[in-house]
Amino acid sequence: EFTLDEDLVDEPAGAEHGKRNFLVGMALGALLGAGVALLFAPDRGANTRKRLGRRIRQLRDRSGGSVLDLKDRLSREYRRLRKRVG
Repeated sequence: EFTLDEDLVDEPAGAEHGKRNFLVGMALGALLGAGVALLFAPDRGANTRKRLGRRIRQLRDRSGGSVLDLKDRLSREYRRLRKRVG
């Protein structure tokens, strides 16, 4: 007859309690960090959101142009290679 020994259990008896403490600590740390960030924020939320939105639009516009430039260069190179092989 097979019985489970304490030595055969995958996790030690206090492991579940340790996991719970870790998750609670992570949640409290996240809340504390968010609170500190709000206290030390350099500007009001509305202004920060506007600046962030403007920066995201700028990055999107720049990357869109880069992607189109890359596509054009790849197309030209592909046509050049086809002429050379064909």
